[in-house]
Amino acid sequence: MNKTYNVIAFILLIAAIICLIYTSNRENTTTKIAKEHPINSQNYQKQEKEIIKYYTPIKTDNTNLEIPVNYPISLSWKTKKEIYKIRKKYVEKSIFKNQNYEPSEEVFGQITDRKPWVSNYICYEKSKDYLPTSGASEESRFINNPTALIALEYPFWFYDVKDTTFCNTSLSTLIPLSITYNGLQKEITVKYQKLPFSTKGNNTFYQFNGLNARDLGYKYIYLDKEKTTYDIEFKSDTNISKEVFELNNFIHLGSSCKVKGGCNNGSPRQEFVEFKNDTPDKEKGKIIYLKLWKENPKTPTQPADITEKIIFQE
Repeated sequence: MNKTYNVIAFILLIAAIICLIYTSNRENTTTKIAKEHPINSQNYQKQEKEIIKYYTPIKTDNTNLEIPVNYPISLSWKTKKEIYKIRKKYVEKSIFKNQNYEPSEEVFGQITDRKPWVSNYICYEKSKDYLPTSGASEESRFINNPTALIALEYPFWFYDVKDTTFCNTSLSTLIPLSITYNGLQKEITVKYQKLPFSTKGNNTFYQFNGLNARDLGYKYIYLDKEKTTYDIEFKSDTNISKEVFELNNFIHLGSSCKVKGGCNNGSPRQEFVEFKNDTPDKEKGKIIYLKLWKENPKTPTQPADITEKIIFQE
């Protein structure tokens, strides 16, 4: 009997040691990732400590709400359950607050537990010092800011960009300056400083990310050229300025990060939302006007269920 107790005690001791090693490694890895990220490390560490606050929208007048912009955080090593909890809290503090909200399985259902996530710091492609999973996670830009139904996103082919002087500035994160909502017009306004680099002379493109739109039911998108002052050039002749498209954004365990075992990242490639820009300085004050619907409209001229203006700071 004593031998049996001794064996059980020994097994429990080994299990406890393994658990301590795993916890320590996870904490050390998370801390390492934050320190490796040259832009977001301070914001990441602050958000990790204050994430339960989830700032509430501020009413600026009778029709407008100012929505706080939430910085990216690291999602690496978290479980899908933890990610869902974070997402639900941010939606609760957005214009889409709904006590019955549950993250869409078609958007978030393929998240894999305790895996690294692709970094928000795209410049790792140009550096040997940073990992593809360093610092804050790219998808947290969208998860943490549900009111921005459509967000701007870097291209897949960033390595073709020649001038990377923006890599050590806040431009490298593509975080909005502000997000507001006009309830009377059902219009979201998202302001950015400017796009970090010109695609002119580079074999690359920007794109619109519709992860939030698809998750919250606004699956159909169209760019209204009559209300858009930005001189936009799409990669494909078949694009959202010519017809309505259904968004297909989702998160899954992918291999594009080139990390063994894969990383959670956004997908798929959608050429109908890929576009070129010219010189960022020419973008000042320019507007991109997007229409969104829950059901496929009969024509693009049909009134939208909600609209979003993307504006570049003057």
